[in-house]
Amino acid sequence: MTQQASTPDALIERLRGGVYGLTRIALCEEAAAELRRQHAEIGRLRADAARYRMLRPGRYWSVVNGIGDRLHGDKLDSAIDAAMRDAPNA
Repeated sequence: MTQQASTPDALIERLRGGVYGLTRIALCEEAAAELRRQHAEIGRLRADAARYRMLRPGRYWSVVNGIGDRLHGDKLDSAIDAAMRDAPNA
C-alpha cells in the first residue's frame, strides 16, 4: 500500500496521473480496499437505520425518557437530536 491519503477522490486523481505497472496495481488494490471498507460501513449504517425505522413509530416498542414520557415519531427524533448535541462523541 502507498503512504498517501486514500480518500476515493485522491485515489482517482492518482490513477488518472498516468501511473503504470506495479504502482498502478497497488493503487487499484488500495482503491478496492477502500471500496470494501465503505461497503461494510454502508451495511452497518443501513442496519442502524432499519432498527430506528422499526422503533420510531412506537407501534412495537416504547421509548421512555427520564421522566416517564413515551417518545415516538418527531418527539423521539427531537430527543435523540438533543442527546447527540449534548454528547457529541457518543
